[in-house]
Formats: sequence, structure tokens, C-alpha cells
Amino acid sequence: MAEMHLPPFPMPLDKWNAIVEQIDFSPRQREMVELILRNQGVRQIEATLAMRHGTFREQLKRIFRKTQVANQQELIILLCALSHGICPPKG
Repeated sequence: MAEMHLPPFPMPLDKWNAIVEQIDFSPRQREMVELILRNQGVRQIEATLAMRHGTFREQLKRIFRKTQVANQQELIILLCALSHGICPPKG
């Protein structure tokens, strides 16, 4: 993923790497989730990753299934909770 002017990543990278491994995000899903965690919108993510809207939506559905959440807000809450060790992984 090309670096642009993004907000700082909201969690320590060692914890993030452990979460990615635990959930088994694909490289593309990891990029998407990193941008979601940096508060980027759908259009910004699609442009940054040169991704079509349909592809974005399909990957997002796969991320939701892997994490057993219903939307981006729940995804962010789950990942932040996991990074702080306050909830067990879903699944």
C-alpha cells in the first residue's frame, strides 16, 4: 500500500500483526482494514487500493464473516478490544 498522508495507526504494530495472524486476513483484507482503522472512507480506500466498488464490497463481506461482525463500527470495536486483550477472538 502506497504511503500517503494518513492518520497514525491506532494501535501498536506488534499487537496489530498478532491480530492479523490470528484472524488470518489476506494481504488485501489487511490493507483494507488498516485504512478503515485510519478512518478512511469507502471511496478513499477504493482509490488508494485501485479497487472497484463491487470488489471492495465483496472483500468487506469476507472480512465481516471472518470476524463475525455486521458492520465497520463493530469491526473497529472488535479489533480495538482484541488489541487491548479485553475480549477473546470470535470464531
